[in-house]
Amino acid sequence: MEREITTYGPSSSFKVGELPEGCLKCIKGEKVVLYTTGSCSVGCSYCPIPEDRQKVDDVFINERPVPLSDDSVIFDESMQCLATGAGITGGDPMEVPERTLSYIRSIRKRMGEEYHLHLYTSGRFFIGKEHLIEDLFIAGLDELRFHPRNLRSYEVWDIAKEAKKRFPDKSIGFEVPAIPEREEDLEKLISFADDAGLDFVNLNEYEFTDTNFNKLSQRGFVSVLTNAAIVGSKDTALNVITKMKDRTSISLHFCSSGSKDSIQLVQRYKRRASQVKREFDLITEDGLLQYAVISAESREDFDLLLSLLREELEVEEEMMQVFEKEMLVETADYIAAMTIDDIREIVDVDAEIQTRFPIDDSPLVSSDPL
Repeated sequence: MEREITTYGPSSSFKVGELPEGCLKCIKGEKVVLYTTGSCSVGCSYCPIPEDRQKVDDVFINERPVPLSDDSVIFDESMQCLATGAGITGGDPMEVPERTLSYIRSIRKRMGEEYHLHLYTSGRFFIGKEHLIEDLFIAGLDELRFHPRNLRSYEVWDIAKEAKKRFPDKSIGFEVPAIPEREEDLEKLISFADDAGLDFVNLNEYEFTDTNFNKLSQRGFVSVLTNAAIVGSKDTALNVITKMKDRTSISLHFCSSGSKDSIQLVQRYKRRASQVKREFDLITEDGLLQYAVISAESREDFDLLLSLLREELEVEEEMMQVFEKEMLVETADYIAAMTIDDIREIVDVDAEIQTRFPIDDSPLVSSDPL
């Protein structure tokens, strides 16, 4: 029976068969991302990890640093995001296996059996240390994703095959970039994964980042006009999946570059924003927090501004936040829009609508004067 390619989301990701559980939760924004280290000695040319985290042995949960002596930040961030799982990545998490295992044990104990954990690794750290795979699953890992250095890392292929043989009830698969002009290698990988009884092969849209731009552009790759995706990557994935879908029974998935931003990240931001928003903050379609800022230049003008807001305009205290030192007030955008003309008839103030990410110490995303 012919298998159907199903497209989903605004950025045209597509799949054949069922998505891995980790992907399903990511699409809904239900996953936090745990970087157990930025260190990685593998050196993949396509590495998309931001420069400030690459090759640095620090721990992050989403955008928040995690002190090595205190993992409570992990659980706080997870609760702030209403997360039902975590994707564990790096660097390569297996560059620091004991740390990674410790986090998995701690998360499993604290968050329970229903909390889904998937992990990305190059697989090279399992060579001669296959016991680490068993250690991961015993610790509480649900899904293991092999992200080999290149499409011909055959030794890693064999490790994935043996892992599935030993742990048939665990979700194990490959996740690799859909590199243009490498269709034959991708087809071989899918065929191998299917024969080995693996659960899935995910093809990510090849894309430029600040850290890999020079390497990839020197190899002749160019980006599409609308984003950082590389020309030909999506077509490569579609050609490969179309060709292999009826020759195999394995789940196949193409995750577009835009999907990570327009679906996964936005949904995660919306979930976090719903937990951290103030009474007057507006959550935008992109999951940002929007509000108004009204500021004064002098203490006299600032005191007058507060008096107007509280007494004349009767703005409730929960609908504004006062910053005495900075001499500014943050409030709902609609309150500022409705009152700013009346305020300026009495006192000289500046006002603007601002948006920020719903994360700690977020930079300003936009600012529009009123």
